[in-house]
Amino acid sequence: MFLSHHKQSVHLVPFCFHVILATATEEGKERFLQEIDLMKQIGRHRNVLSMLGYWVKSEPIMLILEYVPHGDLLRWLRGKRQQVKKKLVFLERD
Repeated sequence: MFLSHHKQSVHLVPFCFHVILATATEEGKERFLQEIDLMKQIGRHRNVLSMLGYWVKSEPIMLILEYVPHGDLLRWLRGKRQQVKKKLVFLERD
């Protein structure tokens, strides 16, 4: 993914490009196009990462998303799980 900014009104909106390369399998490309279609159907929602745009006319195919500075949700949840486990172990020692 690549990080950049888009000037929207008065403030900058950070965004990133999710790119599928020409070397991807046909199945991978199809899944990527399905992801773009799903993002178009969802539209804007406060609990879902926003799609800002996409490019499918030529390769590389790109999905332009809002940038989330702390990584993906799965990584964040796993990190929180580790923090909770450490606190529980600490509390059990007392």
